[in-house]
Amino acid sequence: METNQENGAPNGAESSRVEILKMLEEKKITVDEAMQLLQALKASQAPQPEPTPKSAPRPAPEWDRYADDHERRAPRARFDLGGANLNGAMLQGAKLDRANLFGANLENADLSEADLREANLTGANLESANFRGANLRRANLVGANLESANFAGSNLEDANLTGANLESSDFQGVELQGENLMGINLAGGSFHDLGFS
Repeated sequence: METNQENGAPNGAESSRVEILKMLEEKKITVDEAMQLLQALKASQAPQPEPTPKSAPRPAPEWDRYADDHERRAPRARFDLGGANLNGAMLQGAKLDRANLFGANLENADLSEADLREANLTGANLESANFRGANLRRANLVGANLESANFAGSNLEDANLTGANLESSDFQGVELQGENLMGINLAGGSFHDLGFS
């Protein structure tokens, strides 16, 4: 993190990001407003490229030089809320597809009917969160704490639940198709009308 050399305080961009997340946590702004502010902040901090003369060939992008084909095609995170404290957040119907929520605290959050397709929830704390009717298709929930979470009627097609704690979670009416379920803890979970295909 860049800091002010005189007093060691965070630079303007980092302190603005922290302030936006704090306002979201305190429910002073909505998730959509927070996302717009974070995107605007990120855009304002992006370095402006130097103009390239028309006759000079353009260099290959970094990903083309170093990444394999799979990494090149992987979608970038739409929103970066990694490590954010969203305890008890009201996110019903939120559009969080491809969001980075790595290590975020969403304990007791209401994500019912939310769009979390391809979201990264690796290592997130989702204890007692409500995912009723949410779309978690291809979401990454590796090592996430989903204890007592409600997934009734949600879409978990091709989601990765490797190593997740699903103790006492509700999966009634969920169709499990293509999920990676290695090493998960299912103690006390509710799995009525659960389908595996």
